[in-house]
Amino acid sequence: DPEVEKAQWINNLYMLTGLSQAELDQIDVALKTWEDWQFDILVTMELMPDALSQVMFIRLAIDYEFIRELGLDFDRLYSYCARVQESFRTPQQVKFNGAGHTASMMQTIHYLLRKAPAEGSKGLPDYLEVLDQFTMFFSCMVINFCHPGKEAS
Repeated sequence: DPEVEKAQWINNLYMLTGLSQAELDQIDVALKTWEDWQFDILVTMELMPDALSQVMFIRLAIDYEFIRELGLDFDRLYSYCARVQESFRTPQQVKFNGAGHTASMMQTIHYLLRKAPAEGSKGLPDYLEVLDQFTMFFSCMVINFCHPGKEAS
């Protein structure tokens, strides 16, 4: 059953993050606005400063069924996301080009993929294969990987 499988992956995700049940409950409340443009990334960042990339990307991979559809290894994917998250902890403590920016970009792609098209029009997902959608989210996650924390100027 796909729903049971999704629930198992979410439980596994939260077990790997080491967050408390109270923290997990707060995260679930924060993610309820994930579908809306008003999603507050700052609240979500405060709830899971050391697990933001893992939780956001894996939740997307579960919601979009990337793990099943693309035959991805859950533990390997989680480990990679954790490595990306770890790369944001530099001596400079990257502020903009870090986990928050990554999550914000992923949420924007999510919103655009889920936004209902105008009547009689096709939506963005109608033009994209599953691998295309995965690649969009993955690109958001890795664009700032190991960012040195320096400004563009």
